[in-house]
Amino acid sequence: MKRQQIRKIITIIMFALFPVIYYYFSPYLVIMGASEGIVAGSLLVFAALFVSSLFLGRTFCGWICPAGATQELCAKARKQGFKNGKRNLIKYAIWAPWITIIAVMFLQAGGIKSVDPLYQTYYGISITGIESLVIFLAIAGLIAGIALVAGKRAACHTICWMAPFMIIGRKIRNASNWPSLQLSATKKNA
Repeated sequence: MKRQQIRKIITIIMFALFPVIYYYFSPYLVIMGASEGIVAGSLLVFAALFVSSLFLGRTFCGWICPAGATQELCAKARKQGFKNGKRNLIKYAIWAPWITIIAVMFLQAGGIKSVDPLYQTYYGISITGIESLVIFLAIAGLIAGIALVAGKRAACHTICWMAPFMIIGRKIRNASNWPSLQLSATKKNA
């Protein structure tokens, strides 16, 4: 199988798993956990994304991210690419206050008291009832809606709170000249 076929299969699997695992990507659960002094599973995922970006760049974004997979499926309906520019900075306007709130919540809780990778899940599963299903559908709808209106992977460029972790990690890696995975695209001959 070719690399892109494997990537598409993985993204379809991640799209199917999105309702089950979306709490592990939740920016809100990190804040909730921090307010209780608990390192939630989503904070562990964000830390792992940052560390992995030092060696793998943004491989997660293109190969594993369920929100990216959602947008890939939307790209079938809207093939237009997202126009970069100042809108690319929106994610930092979301990320910086979010990180600050997390730090403040941990400070108010008296620091880190415990680590709970399954925080607010039901044995590791995100959807536990109608409320969590509605939240998931709203999040997936927002991601899909942005991609359908603004173009391919638009939510990644504008509202993704995970992207800055990987962008900063990649910049540190580039400045340090560490060996890392490098993928390059080749255009097919027409």
